[in-house]
Amino acid sequence: MQNAIQDIIAERHRQISVEGWTPEHDDKHTDRSLLRAAIAYAISAATEAYSTANPISGWWKWSSDWWKPTDRRRDLVKAAALIIAEIERMDRASGNISTVDDRLAIGAPVVKITGYPFPGELRALFTTRLGELRAVVEATGIQYAGMLHIFNTGQIAALSAACKTEGAADAD
Repeated sequence: MQNAIQDIIAERHRQISVEGWTPEHDDKHTDRSLLRAAIAYAISAATEAYSTANPISGWWKWSSDWWKPTDRRRDLVKAAALIIAEIERMDRASGNISTVDDRLAIGAPVVKITGYPFPGELRALFTTRLGELRAVVEATGIQYAGMLHIFNTGQIAALSAACKTEGAADAD
């Protein structure tokens, strides 16, 4: 299960850093199109309808140029990352957002929200001599496992509660 969650987090980072689908961009999708795109990829995985020519009729609301099904597992990873994007968008819209500024508990899973992917766990919070809050994050991703990195609070966000508890309730 750990690899599946890491792949979903990596895909979400790819969507942001490679495709440019930032939280600010996602916030404009109040029409549920993020969720509809996730459903399209999930249907593709369920039916093995990997046609790049025809996005899933009725669900895919964006240009067919962006429809990129690959295989069942990859399509499920894309669907899960899009669901996370929609949940995060909803949380930002409602003000129910969990960031390091809210004093997350030590050990909480966090992700770097810009630049290179860095999934990890919050290990410590401290204030610099200038009064700026910093977070020490221990990497959980395969590439950086165990590495400690210090981030400013604008660089990381907590994983949503749904993502944190999903693996505990279900076996992959």
